[in-house]
Amino acid sequence: MTEVLGVKLYYPQEAAKVLGIGRNKIYDLIRNKEIEYVDFGSTKRLTDQAVKNYIERNTVRPERPKLYSKQ
Repeated sequence: MTEVLGVKLYYPQEAAKVLGIGRNKIYDLIRNKEIEYVDFGSTKRLTDQAVKNYIERNTVRPERPKLYSKQ
């Protein structure tokens, strides 16, 4: 990870490790534009915020139980 102008930038392999996924999966996410990235031509970098946004978008929250209503 490097920092440029106060922004943390991960190489795809580093972001994959942070997310606990494989190298191929992170490149699939980049290719399909399912995760934000910075394009430096042949080099792609992912910001710390992009990784956090991906986690947030893919977090499954349990439904609240529906309380029955008396009629």
